[in-house]
Amino acid sequence: MSPSFAPRSICVVLSLVSVLFGSGCATSPVRAGWSSQERGDDVGALSAWTTAATAGDMEAQFLVGLMHDEGRGTSVDRVQAARWYECAAGRGHAAAQNNLGNLYLSGQGVPRSLDQAASWYQRAAEQDFAPAQSNLAVLHLSGQGVPKDLARARSLLLASAEQGHAKAQRILAGLERTGLGTSEASAGKSAAESKQQRLASAAKWYDCAAQQGDAQSQQYLGQMLLRGEAGTQDEGLAAHWLALAAQQGLPMAQTDYGRLLIDSQSPLRDQDQGVQWLYRAAQQGFAPAQYDLGMLHAKGTAVPRNLPEAARWIALAAEQGLPIAQSKLGLLFEFGRGVEQSTIEALRWYQIAAARGDESGQSGARRLASRMPFAEYKRAEQLAREYRPRNTSQESPALAQAAVLGPNDP
Repeated sequence: MSPSFAPRSICVVLSLVSVLFGSGCATSPVRAGWSSQERGDDVGALSAWTTAATAGDMEAQFLVGLMHDEGRGTSVDRVQAARWYECAAGRGHAAAQNNLGNLYLSGQGVPRSLDQAASWYQRAAEQDFAPAQSNLAVLHLSGQGVPKDLARARSLLLASAEQGHAKAQRILAGLERTGLGTSEASAGKSAAESKQQRLASAAKWYDCAAQQGDAQSQQYLGQMLLRGEAGTQDEGLAAHWLALAAQQGLPMAQTDYGRLLIDSQSPLRDQDQGVQWLYRAAQQGFAPAQYDLGMLHAKGTAVPRNLPEAARWIALAAEQGLPIAQSKLGLLFEFGRGVEQSTIEALRWYQIAAARGDESGQSGARRLASRMPFAEYKRAEQLAREYRPRNTSQESPALAQAAVLGPNDP
């Protein structure tokens, strides 16, 4: 899966450990604030920096804004954060300009304004401030507050990525992986050669970000290595990166890592651990993991065969809109596998899956519709129309009224 470029991925608030640490010419109150902060005394740090900020110290103004933004030494107050960021930003402080842009983008502490966000990002980007370059690039990708300009976005992302900014590296890798804004054939190369070059570049940038601990990059790099997208398939290295991303809580990485441990024919194989990773992802409401668990229970692979448990997990995935789970749930209802047999429920789920292009759902719907009483058909059709995807992690409404059979009943 390629990275998302949704606006919310832009917002980056610098933590106190990564801001400018002050210079030799820092005022005494600023130095005193850092001493307090290093001792874990956020209240004392805020007091010292507020004194310096009020006296006009630009760095202190940024730091006071940051403390209010993050709720360090005080409660979160984005109005005060914006006020102090603006004091420093107006005097050219790049990090303050970037963070003020974040507030305008989200509408926190100031009226939401994409134009203002882009303007402040631009001013910080002109100072080669890597987070602002990345943030402005995302606006150019989506055309929000600035013209949509893929070339400009790529240029900004490259400048930020080369400074080591992990988010820029990840987004740039995503552009390379998907080919967004690129030509498949260029400079005398075939389309296949150009694509391979793009994928190699994507793997390189994902690796740069993954080395910095960026969980999404670890996940995407693991997927590329597992599939051989960058030219070489390396199951061991894929497992390494997927495991790191899974440990950071990403459900897709947990699912991919779990599948790898269950299905691998190499020494990596550990079905018990694989099932545990699928459970972790499924309990976060990740539909593919829920479906996988259902199928494991249905087949008795890596876990004891248990059809009601299979139906429970498959139903959870179906409720969320996973077409393959919806058609499979239809099949369970049609033949009474783990649930009480119901042709109405079966047709309902077949039709829901069919509407999403699932071929099994389409064939199942045709099969049942040809032999169902008209009244039952209309009831199933009504239920299918009323379906709305919902997030489910524990209990499926689809099974709430269904009779549960024994673990291995047909």
